[in-house]
Parts: sequence; structure tokens; C-alpha cells
Amino acid sequence: MLVEVERGLGRPVAVFDLDSTLFDVSPRTQNILREFLALPQIRKDFAAEVEFLRNLVILPQDWGLRQGVERSGLKSTEIFYRALREYWRKNFFSSDFMHFDRPYDGAIEYVQALAAKNIEIFYLTGRDEENMKAGTLRVLAHWGFPLLSAHTHLMMKPIKGSVDDAEFKEIELRKLVQKHLAATATSTEAPSIWFFENEPIIIRRIVDAGLPIKVVWIDTTHSGRAAPPTGLPIIQIDGWQF
Repeated sequence: MLVEVERGLGRPVAVFDLDSTLFDVSPRTQNILREFLALPQIRKDFAAEVEFLRNLVILPQDWGLRQGVERSGLKSTEIFYRALREYWRKNFFSSDFMHFDRPYDGAIEYVQALAAKNIEIFYLTGRDEENMKAGTLRVLAHWGFPLLSAHTHLMMKPIKGSVDDAEFKEIELRKLVQKHLAATATSTEAPSIWFFENEPIIIRRIVDAGLPIKVVWIDTTHSGRAAPPTGLPIIQIDGWQF
């Protein structure tokens, strides 16, 4: 499924989330866990937990760290769990481990193909500029995603936690719609904007907002805070397809 180029509507637009949409972030979590378990103080205070989790594999279908730890069957104290959660949060939402992310099969080629068709590319992510912009730019460039040209843009929160992800993305997509409506003011048709996202709760908000956007659900992993969407185009975890 390739974004349709609709003539007469100006430049078509494709908007991509990053985490669990273009990138499998389970290797990031895997390496954060590995480093946590190697900390001298953790090895000293929680030797049994370290041994128990030593061979735990974080799967691409896991949402963050919790699902993998629950699957392991580990029983421990709240002190250990709190230390693990805090270490994961501090490092996951930073640039430090982002280089472990891996694009899903076909994702690079898909975005490159759109750029080659003169489609404007936006990366719209809940990552924040302060802590994650440097790593995001490095990883996008490393893997060869079209990046920061006149027709390629990165949209991030300015500060971590400044706004909910769903609200942030709705605000930015509304701005994008208005911009392209203004650019096609002589047309009676809506602009051609496609939005690719893995998180159902965000998709539900965008659909409920009634924005003239074509939403594609990326069926990889999600928080479970909303039911999977129905009636939408789907790209599944086994790879982006044209």
C-alpha cells in the first residue's frame, strides 16, 4: 500500500510516528535492562533478581519493559521494581540508547519511495527535543531515512511531559491540515494527508476529531489503553509492504 498521489491538491503529505511505527524499540529496552542488571549496586543488592532476568529477551511485541518482566514470572520487592522502572524511564526517554533501535522491515524503503514521489514527509513523535532530538536525528540519518530537507520535517515536543502525546499530535495535525487547506484554497477537496501511527488511543483521538486525514494503523505493539481500531488500512509487524 503506497500513499496515493492525488493531483490538484498540492503536495501530498505523509506523517509518521517513530517509536513502534518506523522503529522497533525493543532492542533499546533490551540494552537498558542489560546495563541495569550489570550495575554493581544492583548486582550486590538483588543478586537473585539479576540471575533470574539475565536471559530475559524483550520481544518486538512487548510494550516497554513491563510485559517482558511479567512474562518472566519474576517475584521481587517494590524497591527492586521501582529501581528498574526509574532506570528504564530515565534512559529510554533519552538519546543514550536510541542507537539500538532498528527499523521494521521495509520501513526505510517505504518512506524513501514516498519522498521519491515528491510526497512531503513529517516525522511526528512524542519524543522531546531537550532529551531526544540529537539521538533521533542521528538514528534517522544512520538508517537513511529522508531527513530535514525543504520537504522533510521533524516534529517533537519541546519539553518532556509538557503535553500528552495524543493531544500534542492532534494539535500538530490540526496545524498541518490548516496549512495545507490554505495552500489549496482554490480546491473544493481536502488536502491529501496520511498519518501512520501504532497507538490506538492516539488514532481514536485523531479519528474522533474529524480531521480530513487518512489514518493507517501500524499493528506492532501498543499500550492497551484503547482497543485496536477497525475499518482502517493496516500495516502489520511482519513488514511494511508497498
